[in-house]
This record gives sequence, C-alpha cells and structure tokens, in this order.
Amino acid sequence: TYEIDFARKDGSTVSLEVGVVRIEFGGWPCDMFIVRDVGERKKEKEELRESLDRYATIIEEGNDGVIILKDLNIAFANKRIYEMTGYTPEDLQALGGREDLARELMMSAFGTLGADASQKALEEYQKITTGEGAQPIVDMQIRRRDGTLLPIEISGARIEYEGGPADLIFARDISERREAEARIEAEKRYRAIFDNPMHLIYVHDEDGRIIDANDGALERIGYTRLDLGNITFRDIVHVNDIEKAQDSIQESMTIGQMSHPIEIRLRGKSQDTFWVESLVVPVRRRGDNSLAISIARDITERRQTYEALSQSREKLKDTVEKLKVAQEDLSTPVIQVWDQVLALPLIGLVDDNRAQQVMETLLKSIVVTQSQIVILDVTGVSYMDTHVTNHLIRTVQSTSLIGAQCIMTGVRPEIAQTLAAIDANLGELVIKRDMQDGLRYALGLMGYEI
Repeated sequence: TYEIDFARKDGSTVSLEVGVVRIEFGGWPCDMFIVRDVGERKKEKEELRESLDRYATIIEEGNDGVIILKDLNIAFANKRIYEMTGYTPEDLQALGGREDLARELMMSAFGTLGADASQKALEEYQKITTGEGAQPIVDMQIRRRDGTLLPIEISGARIEYEGGPADLIFARDISERREAEARIEAEKRYRAIFDNPMHLIYVHDEDGRIIDANDGALERIGYTRLDLGNITFRDIVHVNDIEKAQDSIQESMTIGQMSHPIEIRLRGKSQDTFWVESLVVPVRRRGDNSLAISIARDITERRQTYEALSQSREKLKDTVEKLKVAQEDLSTPVIQVWDQVLALPLIGLVDDNRAQQVMETLLKSIVVTQSQIVILDVTGVSYMDTHVTNHLIRTVQSTSLIGAQCIMTGVRPEIAQTLAAIDANLGELVIKRDMQDGLRYALGLMGYEI
C-alpha cells in the first residue's frame, strides 16, 4: 500500500491509501486497486505530530525544569534543569548505569544543607509524586554544582514512562520571586521605620538638599511636601550648627558611616528652635554615596534638663567652694580680743594641712591688724604628733619674725610631753595655764593693770 494525494474533479485534494492485488478476472490477469480515504487519519497524524512538536517545545524551551526519574535514576531532563542545577548532559552520561552514582547526583543536586535536610526533601518529593503530600507544590532549595543554593518550587506526578512507572517532576526557579518578596518585606520595614512618629527622618543628597521626609519631620519644621526639593539643611539647621551638620554628612558619605550621633539645633519655618540628636546613614545609588538618610530624635526636653542640671552643678560647686572657705575660716578662727591682741583657739584634730593653714591665716591676720600679741590656745586640741608640734613651733617663730609675741595657753599633759620629746627651743614661747591667764599677761604687756 501507498498513500497518494488525489485531485478531485472539483479541484480539491483527497488523501488516499492505495493497495494493488493481481487477480484473475474473466479469464484474464488483472490488477485490483483497493482505495481507502485516509484524509482524517492523516489529519490526525499531523495534529498529533504538531502536538508532539509543541509538547517538545514546551518541555525543552519552557521556563520550568522537567525531569523524569525512575527509581531515583535520571531518565530524562530538559535543558532548563541543566541551567538551574549547573550540571551538564555529559554528567549524566558519565554516570552510565551505576545506580549509586545516580543517587549521589540526585541527593547533591536536590538536597539542601546536610543529610537530615536532604532526607526531608526526598520525603517531600515522594509525597508529591504519590499524591500523599498535603501541598501539591512545595518550596525547597537545591544545591547547584558550584555549591550555591537556588530556591525552587516543585510539583510532580507518577506516570508511565518507557514501559514502567516513573516520577515526573516540574521545578521552577523562584529566586526572582524570593528577591521581590524580600524587597517588599524590606520596603515594609523601611516604611514602618520611616513612618515612625518618634523619629524625624530626612532623605537628602550630598549638598543637604532635602528630597523626602516623614510626616513627623515635616510637621516639626513646619514645611509641606510641596516644599521638598527647594529646602536644604541651611534652611532648617541653626546657623551655629551648619558646619557641624555638613561635616557629619561628609563623614558619612566618605567612610560609609558616622563615628557617633551629633546634637544640633534645628529651626522651623516659624524660626522656633529645638535640639535633635541626629545620625546620618548613606544610601548607595548607582554605585555612589549620592543619597543619605538623617534620622533625628527631638531631645529639646533632655537638653533643657541637662542645661538646668549643669546650672545646678555650677551653683552647687560655688556653694561648696563658699562652704569650704567658711569651713577653713571656722577651723582657724582668728579673733581680735583687744586692740593689737589676737586669739586663735584650736579645737579638734590638728594634722599637717591644718597646721599649715593655721600658720598662713595667723600671719596674714597679724599683718592686717598690726597686732603685737597672739594668744594660741590649744585647750581643745585632742592630739598632736611631733610633726604637727614642729609646725606650731615654726608658727611661733614666724610670728616673732614679723614683730609679734606668741603666748600659748591650755597646754595639756600629752602635748607637754610631745614638746619635751622634740626638745623644742621654747625660749621665745610664753606658756600660760589657760586663756584667761594668757589674756591677763597680754594686757599687762600692753600696760594695762588688771
């Protein structure tokens, strides 16, 4: 038999299948032609061939990877599978019929991060192909030949292939979708931060021109979105802080970050001034640090509290200094008890510092009052060591050098023992029992009769 295209009387063409048989007819050998219209069958064949061609095109040129597995051996893989995994057809040919190598390739390609994760991926795959999975489509990761991970979405079914059961797997690269989802999520986080009313956020270029700002920032400085693009930091930063703000922008643009936040003053459209703590973060655009985001926090109240605290500290420091002077005066109270007669009663513990202070205060008072006699009363002194006693002896000697005579009163037994122990030269020192005797002696030297 053979097929021919037969021209019909009306000019159309019909496909015929013709068979020839040699027979005897009327005593003569004849050829009997058996003709069958096969137009429909030919049309069906052509349609089937076209369908197979379209199927092959979809399978080979489609965006999804297609792989057929028989007992985890790769029986077929389209071009997209090789592009996604990084493996080549030669890799499969090199495996030959070795099932262990085929399994190794499968587990390395369609595994994830370790044996446990790979086994889990295998179980998910088996659920999909057998229809047991709760989800017909599963997201997972495959490890490419170069070691990188690729997120994919897989679905599958159990089919008949080459006379036996096989698993048909469709794999779709969803890395772009994941990246888009990540960008959307990042945008949500950015908007959550940008729209936070607790922060004043300004987007600006290297020259400080404000391109965008959140509602809180615009409300605080009194501008609207229509003003954006026409105002710079020079319009909203206090004149005394402009240089500091520019330096912070330059630092952030140059090294990619600021060493620490800065405190500057901003002024609104109505010229009201407030303090902010600001941090500048660079934003890369086309490979350059051409944009930056300034995140500021209103610290006016904190600054006012700090300034009030500083003023209180200064006042406290001044008060402490005055108290210290008053305490020093009280610890060395030089009293003018008569004309040209001074008395210095000492009470409590006398150490080196206080002994030095006694000398300085007493000598100054003698010069100021032009006194001739000084009564140094040690009745209230609880203890003096030899070092302090030497200080007092030098005080007496210094007093005589500026023309005054010193009378010591109220010497207790312990102090007397100390004076004797140091073998002090007491020739210039007059010692009386108490302040009363000392004053009587002083007045007698002045020519008064008691």
